[in-house]
Amino acid sequence: SFHDMFTFHPCHFFSTSLGRRSFSVYSRFISLSKQLCTQSVPGKDVFKQHATGPEMQHQMTTWYPSSTELQHLAELYNFDSEHELRSYLMSIRKKQRNVKGIWTSSKKSHLDAFLRDRQANHTTAVDKATVASLCEDLELSREQVRGYIRRWRDGKPGVITPEKKAYLREWAGNNLSTLQPTEDQVKHLMSEMDLNRKQVRTLLRRLAFPSSQVSSASRAIVQEWYDIHQHIPSADDYANLRKSTELSTQQIYAIVYKYRQQGGVSTPETRQWILEWCQQNHFRLPTDDEYQQIAVHTRLSRLQIYNLMYRYKQEYVEKK
Repeated sequence: SFHDMFTFHPCHFFSTSLGRRSFSVYSRFISLSKQLCTQSVPGKDVFKQHATGPEMQHQMTTWYPSSTELQHLAELYNFDSEHELRSYLMSIRKKQRNVKGIWTSSKKSHLDAFLRDRQANHTTAVDKATVASLCEDLELSREQVRGYIRRWRDGKPGVITPEKKAYLREWAGNNLSTLQPTEDQVKHLMSEMDLNRKQVRTLLRRLAFPSSQVSSASRAIVQEWYDIHQHIPSADDYANLRKSTELSTQQIYAIVYKYRQQGGVSTPETRQWILEWCQQNHFRLPTDDEYQQIAVHTRLSRLQIYNLMYRYKQEYVEKK
């Protein structure tokens, strides 16, 4: 029987290099299924009951089973497919991560000590696994932990004065050629003006590259640039377009994005050309460079090209 297969070959399923947590959660579900098999066949409700129980719920937020584990558990607990089980696990992770906990002085002290230690080691980034571990230890949501880390990293806000704005505008004109300053530049401005990180970045965006009214001439310049290049502008492209149009980076991006989504008119000739491309390339999706080449040839947007290719691939699969 299926149950005998699990009891007879336990090492076969645990021989892969799984993480300690994945191994623990997976083996726990296998153990539960063996106990339940003596009475009745385990079902979805039994799996969900244990997955959301007090013993397992914190571990479920960081458990990402392998395809082999998904297949075994889906069959063992009578899920319709691996996809159904994967979707259910995703919903559990999302729900658990969004459950907000209660802030206490000890939790804040714990995070402060953790961040000071990382700062002393010149490590500012906090990866997903570390955030998940902090959420579990402190019984806080991911949003709460990330928000606290971001506010701690940004520092306390300072007072914005006209003199600081004038200094920042002059500094940006002499030192900044792209929208994004370097980390060292941000730290320098934070210490010079007694402002936090968020204030410095916001002021740079508003003062260094101010918005102006979008005229038909400036819009035509941006659209003509996109017709030639067929991609989102780089930092240097943005700098050149700002000089020629007197628009902000945000305004240029909005024009490019909207124009890119509109695309062109799909004619029988362009559809036939795309179909032949799909047949020659075995109905795979194009690379970014190939998307640009196809867009230049057909005058269609990336979304239009993708939808046509997806439809042709579905028709090909149905015929087979």
